Amino acid sequence: MKNLLFSTILFLVVAPCASAQVRPTVFTLENGMKFILLERSEEKNSVAVGWVAKVGSVNERPGITGISHFFEHLMFKGTNKIGTNDPVKDLEFIDAESSVRNHMLSIIWTEQYDKFRRGEINDPWDEKNDTPQLASLRIELKKLMEDHQSVVVKNELDTLYQGEGAVGMNAFTSEDVTFYINQLPANK
Repeated sequence: MKNLLFSTILFLVVAPCASAQVRPTVFTLENGMKFILLERSEEKNSVAVGWVAKVGSVNERPGITGISHFFEHLMFKGTNKIGTNDPVKDLEFIDAESSVRNHMLSIIWTEQYDKFRRGEINDPWDEKNDTPQLASLRIELKKLMEDHQSVVVKNELDTLYQGEGAVGMNAFTSEDVTFYINQLPANK
């Protein structure tokens, strides 16, 4: 009886959707980029654009694991033209920060975890348990990050879009997707 009731309710909810016909135009460029276009008659001169980059580990094949994460960094970590007033200095800061972080991680994964296993500390990542060397590296990293701001142009991408008449730039992130929203005039 429960199954019959559930099936009936499900049918009543889903049946109206069966008549809704959505007929998108689908095409693929030579480079493999696929487009799905759908006319929205209720909003003339408006287009919604989505781009999906299949860069998660679920899209990897055996033998190439890790390449998706690497590709993600290549694709989404900015450019040397937008967001900085000195690309060379920007890269120097990035390299220096990365070097200090790697040194810190090396200490945490070895010395701090050894102390943790011996019961000398309760959390290898907690700053309260830092060795003098690790504390010094944290200070060095903080200084590098503060100095790095001297070559960063804040909100440059937003400013560029707004200069072209864009409004409503926003983004949200979920476990599976980062979604960017922007509205541009029809003539741009």
